[in-house]
Amino acid sequence: MTSVKQERVDKVVRRVSGAERTFAARHTAYAAPIRASLGKLRDELERAHDKCDLAGEREWATYMASLDQGLAELDVEVGRAAEGRDTRSVEQVLAHHTSALAEAGWRLQFSLGKS
Repeated sequence: MTSVKQERVDKVVRRVSGAERTFAARHTAYAAPIRASLGKLRDELERAHDKCDLAGEREWATYMASLDQGLAELDVEVGRAAEGRDTRSVEQVLAHHTSALAEAGWRLQFSLGKS
């Protein structure tokens, strides 16, 4: 039987990996930086969720909804940058959004450490 922590980490990994595959397929010219950025995010979130089993169901659900929303926004922004409709490059968009998503994961971790 898997632990709550492992189930939650696995779910995060699946979400980020799924986004990585989808974004890379949708924006093939930028597949390498997409894979690199989302791979780094996935690794960072695995480390950040060391205490995720301490989060209550509501707190975890709120975090996961925020992660899903952040990945959806990233998809839109990468599309805009890839089409030249953004002043930032795809790489800049990836760096900005993945950093914010990693930070959110660490904020959750640190809030659990105070419990």
